[in-house]
Amino acid sequence: MIDLEVKRITDRSLIMDGIEFWNGLYPSFSISQQLLGQNIFAPFNHLAVEGLAGVIGGEMVALGLCKYLLSDVGGLDPGEGWISLLGVKNLEGRQEEAEDFLGAAENLLQERGVTRIRFAGDPQCFFPGLPRGLKEYEPLLTARDFQPVAVVYDLYRDLQAFQPAADWLRDDLKLRRVSKEREKEFLKFLQDNFPPRWYYEADSIRRWPGGIEDYRFLSYQGEIAGFARINKPASTFWGPNMNWGWKWGDEHCGLGPLGIGQAFRGRGMSLFLIAQSMMELQAEGFRHLIVDWTDQLDFYARFGLNICQEYTCYRKELQ
Repeated sequence: MIDLEVKRITDRSLIMDGIEFWNGLYPSFSISQQLLGQNIFAPFNHLAVEGLAGVIGGEMVALGLCKYLLSDVGGLDPGEGWISLLGVKNLEGRQEEAEDFLGAAENLLQERGVTRIRFAGDPQCFFPGLPRGLKEYEPLLTARDFQPVAVVYDLYRDLQAFQPAADWLRDDLKLRRVSKEREKEFLKFLQDNFPPRWYYEADSIRRWPGGIEDYRFLSYQGEIAGFARINKPASTFWGPNMNWGWKWGDEHCGLGPLGIGQAFRGRGMSLFLIAQSMMELQAEGFRHLIVDWTDQLDFYARFGLNICQEYTCYRKELQ
């Protein structure tokens, strides 16, 4: 048996070869040029990306993308790292080599100071966890002591026939686009009310042309009471709810993340926030809506959103 050789990928053309390799393995999760550019070649501030290739006899048989933080950013744990993408050709017949390759990715992250590895779920992620469609990787992750910690979902609905319930619409609330003039105020609202990651993402996305304008804020008596991010094919930065939207054609769009500020929760404002966002997209001619990475199935079912993809989130603590 020829030994597996693990190489770091530092050449742009080799990264392109790696993505072509992945797309050939999993065409239903084909990575577009947009995702290639933003998720690999233009990482968020203080986020590093490293690629690995597994080679046997001169042929690429495995691809891995690892991410880790270079410093403590906005409350995020610099000890956390991610295996953003992992693909092995003929996985079932190559279990031993696959375990070695995954081990090499773990070692790389540990050498960079990582103490906890998550499989997927990284900033600028392709997946929030292991897709149900790639369940053949479960034995590999288990063999390397990754533990399942949650199950999350992407949700879908056809917007064509969407009609909000009458009591969701309120005259005292307005949904506004975030402008550059209100950018600092909006970022402070995120920082004060939500997980650090949402602030970190918005602070990074605002550096893209038009990035902050894809956010909406909920206005109540002149105050910011909530927010939502709307993703469209023309957006300069795509959130992960756009990753696989190409399956539905050009009329696809994404909604999220979204939330209501702490001082305004419990007043039914989220119903207006989501319904108004959906009506805006509907009015612009979008039909196929995706909400990603959630476990709030009953809540979103009120809006006609149902499961279109399931993911299992895995984590491993390093010694």
